[in-house]
Formats: sequence, structure tokens, C-alpha cells
Amino acid sequence: MFVLLIPTDIAGLEIWLKADAETGLTDNGDITTLTDQSGAAANLTYNVGTKAKWKENITVGGLPVYRCPADNTADYRTAGSPIANTERLTFFVIAKSGGDVVTALLGDASNQLFAGLCCSAVTSWTTWSVGTGPAITIDNATTAFKYYVVIIDRTTAIAGTMEVRQNGVSKDVSTSAVRNAFTNLMAFATANASNQGWDGDVLEWGIYNVAVAGANLTGLETYLNNRLTATPEAPLRSRNMMMFD
Repeated sequence: MFVLLIPTDIAGLEIWLKADAETGLTDNGDITTLTDQSGAAANLTYNVGTKAKWKENITVGGLPVYRCPADNTADYRTAGSPIANTERLTFFVIAKSGGDVVTALLGDASNQLFAGLCCSAVTSWTTWSVGTGPAITIDNATTAFKYYVVIIDRTTAIAGTMEVRQNGVSKDVSTSAVRNAFTNLMAFATANASNQGWDGDVLEWGIYNVAVAGANLTGLETYLNNRLTATPEAPLRSRNMMMFD
């Protein structure tokens, strides 16, 4: 039994960005550096395109967000790959999509789309590598902030499982061409050649080098759910003290 307070209490967290943990920024100001909160110093710095903005008082609870531009060109990159495990990982994010047909949250050195939301007739979560990968249908990602947990557990180069969870509910588990990018570096709001970088708001996101499961997954999703309505006046450690077996 343990007390889960924040994502760093789960082993394997290799990058964690929070808009409300950034310092020295003003409302609607350009963002040059995205500051890693995991303790691994895996900061992302501006590379090309229109810079993302730091926007105050955007979420239900009044927290700030990273707002990526509607022209889909923002691109921020790590100095190297922060991910030690290329077979298993868990990606979590609290976000609201701007509604473009394809918007990529993450990519790698080759500008491959790794994690993206497709918002057209239906909304889906997709992973790509060299243009292929599974797509799982999720609820509308444009109407409100929602949290997503994507768990990848690979057994070979392109085989394994990918589960997509939205607001604590499993939307599906895919076994179709499960892949992992991040071979050389990680790009946030990756602007590939087709300008399909992220368009929308992100409150926070992070990646573990393990497939989070069981009590750890329950605790992570409890934390994310609380963050949807957290306020600047409500410290997260006091809001999220829960016991898990």
C-alpha cells in the first residue's frame, strides 16, 4: 500500500511538462523552452515554426496551458531521446484539440508522427511510424479538456498492444503495427513536412518508460482527473492524497 501524490511517485517517469509549473512567462507570451518537471532535465526548446503561447486562466479551474498555433507549425525538441525503453511506454496528456484533421502531439528526429489526434468525422487516437500505425476511435477531443493515457507494450519491432484510455475509460486495445518512435530525440507539437503539428491546448503531459498498470494506473488517472478542475489555490499534493493497494 502506498500514497500516490504526483506522477513522479511512479517509477519510470522520464519527461513531464506542466504549463502551470513554468516560470518567467506572461499571458499570451511566446514559449522558447518547455521545462521538464521529471527531474531528468529533458527540456524541449523551440526549433521551427510559429511559437506556442503560454495562456493564463484557460482550464475549468483557471490553470494556464501551452497553446499551439492553428497553422500547425510549432516544433519543440529535446537534445536527445529521453526515453530509455523503446519497447514499453505510457504517455499521458491533458489536452483540448483545435480540431484539424490530423494534429500530432509528438514525433521524433525524422518528423514521424508518433502520437496524434485525428478530428474529422470521428475523433481517433493514432500512432504512426513511416506513415503506418493503429487508430482507435475516441470521444470528441475538441469540446473540452480531457485526459488521455496511452499504454504501449511491444513484443517485437511492430507487434504488441496499444491501449488508449480517455477520461479513465479504455476506448480500445489495438494489436495493429504497434510502433515506438523517439529514436534520436523527441519533438512536441511536431511540425512535419505537411504541417500537421499540434493545434490546440495542453495543460500537461508526460511519458514513462514502462507500461503503467494496476494501482499505478488508477492513481495516475485519479491525479489527471483532479487536474481537470484543479485551481491555482489548491495545491496538488493536498488534493490528490489517496491510498492504493
